[in-house]
Amino acid sequence: MEAAEGAKTVTVLRRLVAWSERIFDLSAAVIAPVSDRRPQPRIPTAVVVKSALVMFWARMGSLNALELSARAGFWKKWLAAPSCSADTMGRVHALIDAGELRQGIHHIYERLKRNKALPDTRGMGVAVVDGHESHTSYLQHCSGCLERTLHLPAGDRIQFYHRQVTLMLLWWLPSFEAFTWNSGIHRVSTDAARGARQPRADSPSSRS
Repeated sequence: MEAAEGAKTVTVLRRLVAWSERIFDLSAAVIAPVSDRRPQPRIPTAVVVKSALVMFWARMGSLNALELSARAGFWKKWLAAPSCSADTMGRVHALIDAGELRQGIHHIYERLKRNKALPDTRGMGVAVVDGHESHTSYLQHCSGCLERTLHLPAGDRIQFYHRQVTLMLLWWLPSFEAFTWNSGIHRVSTDAARGARQPRADSPSSRS
């Protein structure tokens, strides 16, 4: 049973990789330009980024789960290099140039827009902005950490933490009934809002 599910996952991954290469030119246009700050990298950055993509696509639970699959034949064809360890994955991702990664994401959205996969309403798109606090620590910190002082019963302690804000363009529109324009003001009408304006059946205005 597990072997059959594993074979199905690999088949889906191969189709997803082939589709991504055909539509987005994934390896050349998105992954190849991404670099990191290692002075003399022994493992190419592309190997690390591709491994991370497969980890998310296959919904692997951790970097250690990814490392356990390193001997699978799937990696040899797509990576064209040995897979890396969990420690290397974490270390290299901490050194990746975020600007180059954003350019790759921009390229993907540009292709989606060109292929009309992202809907628009009167020339407008819909985006979601979401903020996260990824982790905190009282002991470990890096040059990019934010810090705050917590006033605890045992005394004040400095806590280190990371925050990030993500903007995502939606490929689907929310369940609004309609988008209308009036005097240059964008209004959204919903069933609930319209229903709230309708008179009740037992109200004086509804009686004949």
